[in-house]
Amino acid sequence: MAYSAYRRQLNRSDEILHSSVSFNYHTLHFKNVQHIPLNPTAPLVKIKNASSITLDKLTLSNVIGNVTTSNQKIKVTEVKGEEQQNSDYEQYFSSFFENLEGVSEEEKNQLSELVKAALKYNEDYFSSWTSDKASMYYLQTQEKLNLIADNVAGGSIKEQLKAITKQYTNDKLKQIVNTSLETYQIIYDRFKGKGGPYSEIAKQMKNAIEEIQNGNHADQISQQQLSQLFSDLNTNSSFQIGYEKIMRGYKEIQKRQLGKYWNTFSEADVDKTINMLREDWNNFVSQFQMFEPYRVSIGSQSRIDMKI
Repeated sequence: MAYSAYRRQLNRSDEILHSSVSFNYHTLHFKNVQHIPLNPTAPLVKIKNASSITLDKLTLSNVIGNVTTSNQKIKVTEVKGEEQQNSDYEQYFSSFFENLEGVSEEEKNQLSELVKAALKYNEDYFSSWTSDKASMYYLQTQEKLNLIADNVAGGSIKEQLKAITKQYTNDKLKQIVNTSLETYQIIYDRFKGKGGPYSEIAKQMKNAIEEIQNGNHADQISQQQLSQLFSDLNTNSSFQIGYEKIMRGYKEIQKRQLGKYWNTFSEADVDKTINMLREDWNNFVSQFQMFEPYRVSIGSQSRIDMKI
């Protein structure tokens, strides 16, 4: 979720007591949790004496923000990167390659290994989570797969591979929104009917749920904007210029969403995400000589003049 959307939904709450929330992949249990907002000048939101808070590790920073804990009991169970990669490959691509005809086994294996490399899950990137950050990751993964289709696959195979890739990306983006929806629903169910600050939290969560159901939540609007940025990327010419345009566009979107909350801290956080995306991209293309021309510059090493 963009920080401005997060702030709209939680900025007037004072404390959350005795919550219990759970999601797949990551589970955290902790007590006496104090929220540190992404914007250090904003009011604190505290979670006091929580007897049991169980929240997806990745969703935690999205809904509650960064946290410090005392007297903590933390249990983390997560899907490892290799498991995530294999799961995505089996769900979307394995049957395609099993039934692929008109190519040699060597060519089929080459394509298959390239796709698996593109789907490799970057655990370091997901050490923190926002919906925009996750959306950028899967949109970039889509471009890795499109790069394979454009440079290795041919004819109808290319188009089939791109169609599967599109379905994979659409599903991932929907999962991100559904994670927010499930989170809001759990928080709403916990606090509806209660007085004081709880009623305001419930009201804000209900509004967010309705926005998602109507397709006009900040997460969904942001995904549309980010998808449009990637749709203009051409893997056949001027790739580096197009890539820089995407990263600059992503930063501008974040800046607009944060509005008056945009500051040196939020800018540094966005810049960190952009550098992680660059590194993730280069780690992929550097594995294969045919993709070396698609390397991008990292941080201050960028040599692309955006005035071109």
